[in-house]
Amino acid sequence: MSQKARSPKKGKQAASNPKATASSKEEAGSDAAAAPAADDASTEDMTQDAAAIQANGDADGNGLEADAKPDKNAVDQRIADLEADLAAARDRQLRALAELENVRKRAERERADNARYGGIRLARDLLSAHDAFDRLFAAMDDSFRMDQKQFAEGVELIHREILGAFQKHEIQTIVPERNEVFDPHFHQAMFKEIDDDIEPGRIVRVLEKGFRLGDRLLRAARVSLADERVIAAKQEPPPSAPTPGESPDDNVGDPLDGNGPAVDGGGI
Repeated sequence: MSQKARSPKKGKQAASNPKATASSKEEAGSDAAAAPAADDASTEDMTQDAAAIQANGDADGNGLEADAKPDKNAVDQRIADLEADLAAARDRQLRALAELENVRKRAERERADNARYGGIRLARDLLSAHDAFDRLFAAMDDSFRMDQKQFAEGVELIHREILGAFQKHEIQTIVPERNEVFDPHFHQAMFKEIDDDIEPGRIVRVLEKGFRLGDRLLRAARVSLADERVIAAKQEPPPSAPTPGESPDDNVGDPLDGNGPAVDGGGI
């Protein structure tokens, strides 16, 4: 009952204040009018900002177009520099690879030479022992071999062992033949001697054997050469010179052969 009684009182209070009601309506209307005005202002601001952005973009575009040519030249120059650097790097790489290949081949060649010619000094030292065996065999005659048979067989056995080692390591003897052409690469001339059967400058005899290891010379063969001879030509007297014991009148030609003086055809 009390609530129903209060509600009409409120209606009465509102009806009794018509000015307050009118003022509230005016405020609502002013707010409603102010809202479209604010929207229009914000739209204009956005339009101005878009125009400014577009103008700035156009200005930037014009600037980029203006700077396009210098930038292109710089890029082309940069590309050319990089290509030159790349070519230089490739050249250095190829040179390094070639040098590495040369080093590898040289190392292989040196290794093969060491394997083949590593004992060249030892071989040269053994040549004197080989020469001693040759001198010993030259001194042993048949009678000595018969008296000292075991000793001779032992010496020959040792000599065969040395020759087998030489053959195993490709050590070859150099023994030039008589009347062979002298070769300064493998022969060493010790002296000259006269030999009518040998041409001058050719080998007469071998004094000491030579040796070589493959294509390398261990010791040249020591030889003697035929001496150069000068054969004097025989001097024959000229036809007009008189022989001893003959007078100059004897050179008068015989009248019968037409070379002598004319003979008087008068009577006797």
